[in-house]
Amino acid sequence: MINYYDDKHDLELVGIGDRTVAMYGATRISNIFNCILPDYFIDKNANDIKQINDIPVVTIEQFQNVKSRGGGVDFVITNTSDTSQNEIVKLLTMLYCNSDLVINIFAPIVKITLTALRQQLFSLPEYLENLKQCYPPTDNISQYINDLWAKDLVLTAKSYGRLEYMDYKSKYVNIENGYRKTVKQKSHYDNAIHMFGDSRLLARFSEDKETICSHLQSLVDLNDYSFEVNNYGIAGFGQYGLAGLKCSVDSIHLKCGDIVIFVFARINNINYSEEKLLYTINYLNDIHQYFIANNWKIYFIGLPNVNNKKHITRLEQIILDTQQHTVMDLNTTNDVNLINSYWDLIYLINEKYPYESFFIDNCHFHSRANKRIATEIFEILNLD
Repeated sequence: MINYYDDKHDLELVGIGDRTVAMYGATRISNIFNCILPDYFIDKNANDIKQINDIPVVTIEQFQNVKSRGGGVDFVITNTSDTSQNEIVKLLTMLYCNSDLVINIFAPIVKITLTALRQQLFSLPEYLENLKQCYPPTDNISQYINDLWAKDLVLTAKSYGRLEYMDYKSKYVNIENGYRKTVKQKSHYDNAIHMFGDSRLLARFSEDKETICSHLQSLVDLNDYSFEVNNYGIAGFGQYGLAGLKCSVDSIHLKCGDIVIFVFARINNINYSEEKLLYTINYLNDIHQYFIANNWKIYFIGLPNVNNKKHITRLEQIILDTQQHTVMDLNTTNDVNLINSYWDLIYLINEKYPYESFFIDNCHFHSRANKRIATEIFEILNLD
C-alpha cells in the first residue's frame, strides 16, 4: 500500500511504527527536515558521498537490497526535478513489487512540482497489476522489473559514425558486440535482416527473448528461412533524424539478398511542415532506390503511440491519465502513401487488435505487443 503526505506537519509521522526512514537527496536539504533522523540517504552520488553524520548514503539500486523493518518504509522527498521524479517512480516500483510493505511518501515542499508524480504513484498498484498480464510469468517480479528498467546502458561513438553500446550482461538484458542480443536457434545463416530503430526496437522494457527482433527471429527460424535478425536499436535514435539511417547502413556489411528494416515514429506523429514532409518522402524514396540498385531490400515501418489508439485498455488509460497526453492524428496522409515500402502500423492497434493493450508508457511496447509487431513485420516481408 502507498500513502502520500504533502503537508510539513505530516513530518511528525515519519518513523512512527518501527518503519525504515529513507531521505531522497543528500545535499541542499531544507531546515524543515532537521527533525528527521533517517536510516539512509538516497542520492545518485552516493558512491562519492558515502556517509553524512555516520548515516549511510546509498543509490536507488543499493536501497532496493536494504532489508526494511516490519513496519514498512517512510520515504521523504527533499527535492525533485524531472529526472529525479523518474528515479523516484522507479524506486517505488521496485519497493512495491518486492513485498507487501506499507510505503509512506512525504513530500511537503515539492507538492506543486510533484503533481504528475503523485498521479503516477496513486495509480502505481493498479498499473503494475495490469502490467503483469503483458509479460511472461516470473517467480521474482521485483528482480525482473529491476533488470529491465533500472539499469543504464552506455553508448559509445565509433570513428565511422555509428553509435554502439558497451557490452553488458545480465539475466534478462544483454548487449553483445555493441548491440542488443537477439535470441537465435542457429549458429549460421546465409543472409541477414538488419533492423535499425530507437528504444522501442532496442526494447528496454523486455527481456532478450521478448524483443521485436527475437520474436521475428523465432518466426524466421520456425519457417526454416536462413536469415539472422540483427538488432541495431539505439535509445533516442530518432533524434538524429533520417540522415542517421544512411550513416548507420553504410557502417555495416550488406550482402546480396540482405534486408534492412528501419523502424521509427509514424510520420503523421511528427509535426512536419509541408516542405519538410516532401523532403522526407523524397529522401526515403532515394534510399529505397539505392537499395534496389544494389539488390538489397529495405522496409520503412512507422510505429504508433498510445494516443493513436481508438480503443483504450485500462492499462493505457492509466498511462494517458498520468502523462496527460491527447489523441493524435489517426489518419495517414496521401503524401505519406507516396513512400515506397512504408507501412504505418496504426492499423495493427486499431483494426487487427483494437481491444488489446500494446503500451507500457506513451510509446514503448510490452512483451506481448512486441510479438504482435514482429508477426506483422514477418507477414510484410513475405520471405517466400
